Amino acid sequence: MVKKRLFFLAFRRGIIGFGILSILLCGCMSNVSNDPRYPTDYKVGAVYRLKEPVVVDKAGLTVFGTYSSLILSRLGESGKPDSVAEYEEWPDERKKFIAGIAPVGTLIRITEVQLEKNPEMGRMMWIRGRFVDVPWATKEAELAFISKRTKVGTDPLLGEIPMVDTDLLELVTP
Repeated sequence: MVKKRLFFLAFRRGIIGFGILSILLCGCMSNVSNDPRYPTDYKVGAVYRLKEPVVVDKAGLTVFGTYSSLILSRLGESGKPDSVAEYEEWPDERKKFIAGIAPVGTLIRITEVQLEKNPEMGRMMWIRGRFVDVPWATKEAELAFISKRTKVGTDPLLGEIPMVDTDLLELVTP
């Protein structure tokens, strides 16, 4: 009876230890929109206007063809069309991972600045926003890939902070 109880306690502690270890190894996301330790120049609620067209990729694709969010990237980047005209000539099969092209003048409102911590990639900041005037883009969009990356401070764990690329975005309302 004592051996059974000791085995049960050891087994239970093993499960609890495994649970704690899994939580520590998984990544986590935090809202750092107003945290001064992460000094990005993106501000929640601010509206920016595109100075150049950008590719709007579908993210979180399912087997049913639906997607959960959007990722913005520059024309001419790896696997992306070099121009709007080139995109329009692409066959539909090649366009299936792209929601569309956001034209010059498109407005984007910043909704959240997130910090992701995970054991594989370290710390990464994500800039979330929503299109104000593009009816086909109703999902939240990620702006980190159209942002400049800047090293801020001396903390090696901080990494690079996404900053507004003024060649691509202009502030409309603070």
